[in-house]
Amino acid sequence: MPSSPDRIDDAHLDPDFVKTYADREVPWGFNGLGYVVYKRTYARPLSEEGRTEEWHETVERAVNGAIDIGAGLTPDEAERLFDYIFTPLTTSRGWFRNRVSIALLLTFLASGLWHGGAWTFVLWGALHGLGMVVHTGWDERYRAWCRTNRSLVALRRSKPYALFAWSLTLAFFLLTLVPFRAEGLGAAWTFLGGMGAGSGQLSVQVGVNAGLALAFVAAYHVLALPGVALLRTRIAALPDAVRGFAYGSALVFLLLQTPPGTGAFIYQQF
Repeated sequence: MPSSPDRIDDAHLDPDFVKTYADREVPWGFNGLGYVVYKRTYARPLSEEGRTEEWHETVERAVNGAIDIGAGLTPDEAERLFDYIFTPLTTSRGWFRNRVSIALLLTFLASGLWHGGAWTFVLWGALHGLGMVVHTGWDERYRAWCRTNRSLVALRRSKPYALFAWSLTLAFFLLTLVPFRAEGLGAAWTFLGGMGAGSGQLSVQVGVNAGLALAFVAAYHVLALPGVALLRTRIAALPDAVRGFAYGSALVFLLLQTPPGTGAFIYQQF
């Protein structure tokens, strides 16, 4: 059936319209961490300009992509879709405004379903959403306490606090991987029970190669610590060919240690 004359199946968003969003501030949240995550994941490189996309350019690409695959949008619908994606739910004019906790839960539930249509993925998303809600609530409460008791500021900046927070976050994340990789909710519960009881007969055998792989990953994270800045500088000063060979060799080694198998993720089925 031919397209309606007011639709833009073969046309993209007006560049002048997109430019009006270029200088708008995006409330990324989490003290700018959201922007860092966006830049490392969704912002595509613009090689000809020597930089990566900004948020308005990413949204433009998403809307234009929908038009390219036949979304059949009118110019007004395309611009409203752009504005809907560009503006976060919690800062929009709709019902979700300032309802950060509900928005976090729904976002992570959707993230779970995106990984696969199973209750284990829904549980994984719900757990991460609850984790973010608890973290946000704790952060706001602790900041309020700091306003009346400045000694709590020094405590939060201390290394023991940072170590405890890191350990708690890592432990929570690792536990959520159980339902993420389990075949079903029953299997996940059994596995978690076995982790707590410790009565199982199976053991994990870590060979030399697996140990080296774990050591490489640990060393990579150690290099991010402030105390080894000089070592990072010396590594960065090595010739490009030397660093490229080292990085490539490490990547090949890690890939060889990855056990073969079929993925359970939706995006691995295409």
